[in-house]
Amino acid sequence: SPPPVPAGSAGYAASWSNGEYPMRLGGNGYPWSYRARHTLSMSVNSVNMLCVAASDPDPAQTGGAAVVYEWVPDDGSFSLKQVMVENTGASTCGYLQNADGAYLIVGNSYKITGQAPPLNV
Repeated sequence: SPPPVPAGSAGYAASWSNGEYPMRLGGNGYPWSYRARHTLSMSVNSVNMLCVAASDPDPAQTGGAAVVYEWVPDDGSFSLKQVMVENTGASTCGYLQNADGAYLIVGNSYKITGQAPPLNV
């Protein structure tokens, strides 16, 4: 995979603003940022959102995260909303909305010896 582009560098800024498609969602400063394993689009309170589960596919490796982006119509781009690094081994995203609220569900593939992989809600 290509080397990470440090956040705040000129190359990082250019990757957000050059208008080329497919557009980069950022996060290049993270070693797992080139490993999107699952994406999920959803609308929360009429705001379009995108969740990316990114991690190494090897369940013995740590790292990765679930990353949430918000669509900004005025800019025609996504804005980083939240990085959930506690979701090590993030491999899939789910979304549930009911009368009690809206929930993002992240499945993890990281396997701790002798334990089941965690599921974060």
